[in-house]
Formats: sequence, structure tokens, C-alpha cells
Amino acid sequence: MDRTVVLITGCSSGIGLHLALRLASDPSQSFKVYATLRDLSTQGPLWEAAGSQGCPPGSLETLQLDVQDADSVAAARARVTEGRVDVLVCNAGRGLHGPLEMHSADAVGSVLDVNLVGMVQMLQAFLPDMKRRRSGRILVTGSMGGLMA
Repeated sequence: MDRTVVLITGCSSGIGLHLALRLASDPSQSFKVYATLRDLSTQGPLWEAAGSQGCPPGSLETLQLDVQDADSVAAARARVTEGRVDVLVCNAGRGLHGPLEMHSADAVGSVLDVNLVGMVQMLQAFLPDMKRRRSGRILVTGSMGGLMA
């Protein structure tokens, strides 16, 4: 039986890191997890936790991926050796802390570039193959920031 191929964006911390570990270490399922990070120099905590949780060899792989960069998205897609992604988790995100009027337009634009445009780029890269295969799932995480405004 083929393993379920999962690609998760934003795995340097938080939900992305913990989801990647949970799936890669699940003995009752057969997942191949591609945990993506904008900066691979931040992957240390992911690998430390993977070792302590007993992730089987080959169940977890890290990829450099910046959702704001179409070339980075395409390069990550090309590195998925199975040739398909069964579950895409759009988790990469950026937030702003403090009153909105205190932030520059560039800072607000950066949040939109990651949280919205980055997600759209991921969908454009992976959705066509899922539609062609008539198979796949997409999960999009959100922020509590919308509830706290």
C-alpha cells in the first residue's frame, strides 16, 4: 500500500511542527511527511523532537519553501519524490502584534503576502494534480487574530 504523502507549510514552530511530528510518528498510519520551512537553519527543533518521538526513518523530510516565492514553491514541488501530494496543509503564516495603526503598510502587506497570496500560490501549485487524480485533501489553518480584532 502506498504511503499517504503530506506536505505541510510553516513547520519551524507551532501547529506545523507539531502536526508534522504527529503524522510522521503515527504507528497506525503510513505517512510520508514533507515538513517545509522558509529557513532550513530553523529545522533543529523539528529534528530533535522527531528523534525523541521515534519517527521511523523515511517518514519525515524537510524542504526549503518560502510561500511568497513562486520559484521556491515550484522547487519544493519538484522535490516531492513520490510525484504527488495527497494532503496539502497550508499552515505558513505571519502575524502582527499591537494596534493596526502602529504598523506600516509594508508590514501589513507582508502579512497578506504570506497568509493569503502564499496560500494561493500553494493551491495553484498542487491543486491541478489533485483535480486530475480526483484525489487529495487541502487543509488551511487560520488565526485567532480575526476573532480578537
